[in-house]
Amino acid sequence: DTDVKLYVTPSKVATQQSIDIVKNDSNNMNRLISGKIAGSLSNDCVDSGDEGGCVSIALGRTRTSTGNLTAGTVTIGASLVNNMRAGVFLDKSFANPAIGTVNYNPKLPIMGGYFGWSNNGIGVVASIAKQNGQYIINRPAIDYAEAGTGIASTHGLAYQLKTSYLMPLSKEFSISPYLGIRQTKMNIGSHFLMALHPFINGSKKINLMLWLFFTTITD
Repeated sequence: DTDVKLYVTPSKVATQQSIDIVKNDSNNMNRLISGKIAGSLSNDCVDSGDEGGCVSIALGRTRTSTGNLTAGTVTIGASLVNNMRAGVFLDKSFANPAIGTVNYNPKLPIMGGYFGWSNNGIGVVASIAKQNGQYIINRPAIDYAEAGTGIASTHGLAYQLKTSYLMPLSKEFSISPYLGIRQTKMNIGSHFLMALHPFINGSKKINLMLWLFFTTITD
């Protein structure tokens, strides 16, 4: 009897295809998480009540074309002197989102704070939010592509400055135009994909700046 053994070498083409899949999934996850960090900057306790304090609990959902993230937010604020206010917030997701080959694991809730001032219809609010987490990556095995797993740390930071002006239209309705600027930064660390033939993917930095302009109508 003769034993015959077949050794299949991982295909470079198929392995590159699996790497491209991870890259696309990572980019989509970056959009979801950066959008969540930026969205948390809207947390604010405008009305502090007679006691000068405010506790707000909210449920929100960040949606993109590639993934969704549901989270709960607790905001604690206080009135200060001269029509000023300040507060802090925690934003915690209910489940770790997954997009294809990439799973997001937040190490801590998104944490942030704000400082605001308002007088005679004019309002100014400055906000900041910080994020720390990790991507758990599972590179798929396609045909003769070699599968691999790895972890990349993520650090996000966002700033926002927003101004507004309240203009009464009637006794029942008011219009408030808003103008502001927002900057969102994310650092995704390099990761080492464990496999028969290991692969190192370099770090990536994201820096987004956005001008804000919108109008609300209240009654």
